[in-house]
Amino acid sequence: MSLPFTTFISRAFRELLMDSVPEAFVDETLGRLMHELLFPRWRDRWSGRPVLSHELLAELEGQITALRGKRYNGRALLDRFQTQTGLHLEITEADWLRGQARTAQLTLPPGLEAALSAELRILHRERRDAPWVNFLNGQPAAKQQFAEQRTARRKARLQLSETPNVQLLNATPLKAYARFAPFFDQALEVADSHTREGRRHANLRTLHVLSQLGLAPTYRTAIRSPRIYPVGYSMAQLSANVRATLLATSYQCDLVGAQLAIIARLWTLPTWTSRLQAAQKGGTALWPALLRELGLPGDAKADLKMLVYATAYGMSQINLRRVAAERLGAEATATLFRQPLMQELLAGRRERRNRLQHEGGITDALGQKVTVEDRRQQQGRGGVGGSLLAHEAQSFELVLLEPVFDIARRSEGFRIPLWLHDGCYVTPREDRAAQILRGLRDQVNRKAERLGIETQLEITYCE
Repeated sequence: MSLPFTTFISRAFRELLMDSVPEAFVDETLGRLMHELLFPRWRDRWSGRPVLSHELLAELEGQITALRGKRYNGRALLDRFQTQTGLHLEITEADWLRGQARTAQLTLPPGLEAALSAELRILHRERRDAPWVNFLNGQPAAKQQFAEQRTARRKARLQLSETPNVQLLNATPLKAYARFAPFFDQALEVADSHTREGRRHANLRTLHVLSQLGLAPTYRTAIRSPRIYPVGYSMAQLSANVRATLLATSYQCDLVGAQLAIIARLWTLPTWTSRLQAAQKGGTALWPALLRELGLPGDAKADLKMLVYATAYGMSQINLRRVAAERLGAEATATLFRQPLMQELLAGRRERRNRLQHEGGITDALGQKVTVEDRRQQQGRGGVGGSLLAHEAQSFELVLLEPVFDIARRSEGFRIPLWLHDGCYVTPREDRAAQILRGLRDQVNRKAERLGIETQLEITYCE
């Protein structure tokens, strides 16, 4: 499903864009692509760059019919954009074997980049009541336009044919998000404090869009995964500290080390399992202990988690080493891949992949049989084993968190303002919060114990 949305920006910034890149505003298709590059709906989980799938490019160009008939060439649009605007795109093509989507990073002239940076800092806070103009056509935003747009999008969400859990999420009323409006400016300050420029800009751009679009996400299921995904712009795109600031007064529910605990169980990884058990019994933080054992610096937690998840998603060992070298350096990468823990992880994955190939597929935690042949017909030959491994692990995430949906159905006033694959944010009734959350934690933890998965539900109040 595509829910059209065009960002509104300041008139001064749009005029600067038009003066600098007039070609992008003469051709509407190029304008839509420019908008997508500056305010992307989808970012790559590893690089943070805008993802421009074949489907998305066909939508921007109005070529959905050609796409369905397998007559569409998305790369041609990207090449035309560069030729006609004179702007450079750093393009990485999709590669199933590498688990890589097509991404394109736009390089703006220095003056435009500085102007965009300044624009993002003041768009919401200092020009709240000043006029906005449509990015594509320059028309001023009409009074009540944003409110009407949010209502229209909610109606579209409710019409989606989806699973009961997704329908429940999509039915969350808009008023459930009104409680977070007072925290928007504080979230902007946290976003602006990020030292990494790319991360800072990504957060500020997402907040800018959400200030107009509203915080209510639209969820869908995917063909090749049991996961529930937010479609397009959502709070899921924000850094964890920005998201927690924006969702103050809610409770963050997080399955501790979920993916690692699940694959340790599915791939029979005894050493990893013992480390997970030790962390739980000792009440110690898991990742710092793993970093020490693997010979990695204490600030490499995000890099290690990314490598573990990439392994679970089926990234090849060659590409794992390449990504690790980019993030950690050649020497640390060489040390990491010599460690018994890392060798056990890769050997366990290899053995599980060989077993599923021999058995012809998997039966996931939901009881669904997914065969190698089914998956091959869906995506071609590339990366089938890795895709099935990811599907299997992700199905256990969903089963572990099923009590969240059960409680939402039977507990009045219990909302789920944001769903994240291995966790979520919830807002229970104030007068029953302690009781409801204690029950939720107990249910999830008992389920994890029954399944033999060394994880627990951690619940934190956002303030």
